[in-house]
Amino acid sequence: MKGGLFPRKKLGSRGFTIVEVIVVIAVTGALFMGVILMVSGKQDKARFEQAVNILRSHVETTINEVQSGYAGGSGEGCNYAGSTPVVGGTTGSSNNCIFLGKALQFTTGSESNRYAVHTIVGKRDSTGTVNAQPFTFSAATDVKSLWNGLQVASMNGGGVPVSMLAMTLDYQVDADGAATGSQTLRFQPLRGTALTNDFASWSSRSLATELASSPVNPVAGTTICFASGGTNQSVLMTIGAGGSNRVTTEIKQNRTCA
Repeated sequence: MKGGLFPRKKLGSRGFTIVEVIVVIAVTGALFMGVILMVSGKQDKARFEQAVNILRSHVETTINEVQSGYAGGSGEGCNYAGSTPVVGGTTGSSNNCIFLGKALQFTTGSESNRYAVHTIVGKRDSTGTVNAQPFTFSAATDVKSLWNGLQVASMNGGGVPVSMLAMTLDYQVDADGAATGSQTLRFQPLRGTALTNDFASWSSRSLATELASSPVNPVAGTTICFASGGTNQSVLMTIGAGGSNRVTTEIKQNRTCA
């Protein structure tokens, strides 16, 4: 009998339906996007941590420069003409400036991703830091960028909002004009300098009033909150807590350092 006792059934050639293909593509795409987001998130966190480490290193370098008496800047000398320092000086005049320290300044708005390092000079042979008619010397102001989208969110020192932290040597002289005392480093968050979008006006400005009215080495130090540019994170940087020269950072899982 044709085909035998048990004829074979013809096998069908049924494939995937359009719905099944769409489901497979959707699942694959979701998995792929999940992997991309996970890798991207890790990269953003790595960049954030790198930016934090770079900034902390820069601040520590600035502290070391103050302690070692390195003014930096353009290398041009200054001379006090009356109560204001000027670049160079008139022919025959002696250089009567002295390096007092540096000030870190942070701002808001369009400049929140940068900060300035101002060199502070004073008039030689004065009786102390405030009496030395301290000025930020315009020729030595250095504006730096914050890395990888890091942005300043707030800055506090001595219990009030500030935008500048002065780091000066405790400068004193004897009757002959020679430097005396311990020459220890003083941290002073400058009151009256709330966060503003302005570096230029502080590149050549008297600091006598701010230094005289600001606390010296506040116990809690000066705290600065920086928000991440790519993650929901922030870092709280503390400078000079307890009068020490330490710079510490604490990463928070929010954008307010809370």
